[in-house]
Amino acid sequence: MVDWKSPAQIAFDIDAFAKMVQFFIAIYFWEFLISLDFEYSFLKGTRKFNWPMIPYFCGRYSCILLCVSAITLVNSPTLKDCKTLYMVPSIGAVLSTTWASTNLAIRAMVMWSLSWWCVVPLCLLIAGQWAITLPLAIIIQATPNPQLGCIETHIFSRVLSIAHIYVIFADFAGLCFCAWRLSRGMKLKTQLSTFLFRDGMGFFVAVTLINVPAAVLSFTHTNTAVQAILVVPSGIVATIAASRAVRRLSNFRQHPGGPVIYATTTFERTRRPIEFRYQDAPRVSTNLQPISYRASPQHGGVHVQMDTFVSKDSSQAEAQSEKPQILTPSDIDNDS
Repeated sequence: MVDWKSPAQIAFDIDAFAKMVQFFIAIYFWEFLISLDFEYSFLKGTRKFNWPMIPYFCGRYSCILLCVSAITLVNSPTLKDCKTLYMVPSIGAVLSTTWASTNLAIRAMVMWSLSWWCVVPLCLLIAGQWAITLPLAIIIQATPNPQLGCIETHIFSRVLSIAHIYVIFADFAGLCFCAWRLSRGMKLKTQLSTFLFRDGMGFFVAVTLINVPAAVLSFTHTNTAVQAILVVPSGIVATIAASRAVRRLSNFRQHPGGPVIYATTTFERTRRPIEFRYQDAPRVSTNLQPISYRASPQHGGVHVQMDTFVSKDSSQAEAQSEKPQILTPSDIDNDS
């Protein structure tokens, strides 16, 4: 039987905690570096900044705070202010995880055109996640140990388990809203609908795979190093998965005229299928006049006149009337 409270076992678990933290931090720094071109595209102006990108950037740089503070924690030789050394990475983990959940929730809200009955429950879930996880990061108890350095003396294991389970539930709710909108609004299975659901499902699976073991470990009667060993990795994995989902959706438009899902800002009560605005493409009104045909006695052909309405912007419409075209009998015979 392992004595989890023995100094030797605690030292072994703290060393395992430090190695795991360094491993995941290295992964995130690599992920951050290879995706800096996305930030640079906003600085150059090739991408337009809109409000759904706020949680994306907040999550990415909150995870930077998490990584820097976690490195300081596992490599700091000082025994002063141990509570702060543990509290800062805990806050970074809370921010990273919550912003990642917010990214998925915003995707669902925009897909429902900011409908109040979708926005309100998801906002309440995100607010509940803040209310549960943030106090847990602040009420940390740590003390200096001459042999082991700064160690966490007490962890609220039950609250930590509830926090991990709540994150899974909140992410699952956002995924359900996405799936419901796609299944209800799109009669045909398009490439965009498949792409949105696959990325949402991938994010949920990644977050679940890291939060379920974290919840199980926090329930165990071991030591604080084992109970909190997956707190930092859970924040990093959630941020990587959410950031990739946002970037992939933004990069989905690989040519002019691609879909832009983050363009909807108003809600219309309609039962029409879900629609995505396309950049660099005019909007064609469906209220077209019927094509009229009448015989042309002078040329012995058919006189065709058609009115077409094209609008490049929702605020202005331009009516274009094509010139009448005369079709001769020889043209009709060639077409037939």
